[in-house]
Amino acid sequence: SPNFEKKYDALKLMNTDLRAPNVYAISSDQSNVSIQAMPFSADSITIVPLGVNTTKQGWVTIKGEDIDNMPMDMNVYLRDIETGLYHQLYEDVEYGFFLGANKFESRFSLVFAQKDIRHQVNGDDLYYLYSFQGILFVGIKTPSDCGSLVSVTNLAGRLLRQYKVVGNGYHQFNPNLDHGIYIVTIQSQHGTKSYKLYFS
Repeated sequence: SPNFEKKYDALKLMNTDLRAPNVYAISSDQSNVSIQAMPFSADSITIVPLGVNTTKQGWVTIKGEDIDNMPMDMNVYLRDIETGLYHQLYEDVEYGFFLGANKFESRFSLVFAQKDIRHQVNGDDLYYLYSFQGILFVGIKTPSDCGSLVSVTNLAGRLLRQYKVVGNGYHQFNPNLDHGIYIVTIQSQHGTKSYKLYFS
């Protein structure tokens, strides 16, 4: 069940190595668990909140490994609320993000979905950006369908790539960047927003 059950679940024991972040699921009764047995859900989307606890700031990378015995039509994502990203864990590609020394229990979740939900501009968000295998994907949903300017810079602020985007919907670009972290900024008459993305 979504609550902690001693017979099926295991409470999270925090790492003794302070250099390693702690990652755990959060049950419905707010228990931190390393193993959580859940019944198969008939809903199209199931969300499992995750906690990440770090004792020092730095880059964290997560990659899905050994995902077995899942239904063929089930997608498994790492959801990052801060960036709006659904990272597909089946594709064995690392997702990197920078965290300070803190406990994060409302930013990340595991999402099980019976459809591809990566390509969505959610709620009131005007933009949705993510990278996959070196390709930059830009989703735009502005009220006036106006043009936008997408800029890619390194962490020092040096402009590396720039693209003009016309029209709402999804657009993709191949910036041909080395692996690493970059700042992607999108500008339009509706304002400016920047994202920190990891290109692999």
